[in-house]
Amino acid sequence: IFGHSSGGAGTWYFAEKYPEKWAAAAMSAAATGADGFPFDRLKGLPLMVIHGDADTEVPIGRSQAMVKAAKEHGLDPTFLVLPGATHITAPGIAEPKVFDFFEHQRRRPNL
Repeated sequence: IFGHSSGGAGTWYFAEKYPEKWAAAAMSAAATGADGFPFDRLKGLPLMVIHGDADTEVPIGRSQAMVKAAKEHGLDPTFLVLPGATHITAPGIAEPKVFDFFEHQRRRPNL
């Protein structure tokens, strides 16, 4: 599952709500908050968090906080910072990297 901006927030939500459905999740420029987020539901799910460092619509600190909190909960998200990418340009830059990330993931057994 992959989403950008509001879709990135939705990806965080649907990844934790239905973790058994996904082989991996990638979130780009999501304005999701880490406080109270159920990170434990994402154990074993490969995660990629993406953010352009020139994004003025959703500050990169939102993704940095989610990655930090995820790591504090024992997860190992890939954090992809896109130098010079804005809120608008980030998805196009990230898309090939997301597809490559997904290509290397497989759904977990027994799910």
